[in-house]
Amino acid sequence: MKPFVMIQLPQDSEARCQWILLNPENQQRLDGGDLTLSELQRLKSLSQQYPCWVIAPGQQFSYFRHTLPSGGRQASAALRFELEEAIASSLESVHIAHEAIKAEQAFQACTVDRNRLKAWQTQLEAAGIKVRAMAPTPLF
Repeated sequence: MKPFVMIQLPQDSEARCQWILLNPENQQRLDGGDLTLSELQRLKSLSQQYPCWVIAPGQQFSYFRHTLPSGGRQASAALRFELEEAIASSLESVHIAHEAIKAEQAFQACTVDRNRLKAWQTQLEAAGIKVRAMAPTPLF
C-alpha cells in the first residue's frame, strides 16, 4: 500500500491540525507535525502526491446503530426518515453517512450539520488540499 497523508481537523478553529505522512507497509512515519487552519496550504503538494484522508472532530457528529428490513437504495431513502425522529434538526440541515445497508443486519450511521461539513470542505479546498475521504474521529 502506498504512503498516505492523514490530517486531523481541530475541534475549534483556534486549535492546531495534526498531520502525518505514513507508510502503512512498515508503519513508518515519514513526516508530520501540526499547523493552524490558515497554514493548511503547506500540505497542498503532499495531498497531490499521496492520497489524503481527513479526520473530522467526532464531537460534531451524532452516531446511530440501526437495522432496516431491506437493503440497497431503498434502505438509504428509508434511513433518512427513520433518523428524522432521532435528530434534533431538519433532514435538509444534516448530511447522513452510513455503512452498507443489508436487510435485517445492524449498521452504523452518523449525521453532521451540512454547514459545518461545507466549512471544512471550503477550508481544505481553499488550501488546495485534495481529499480522498473524510470521516469522524471514532471511525479511524
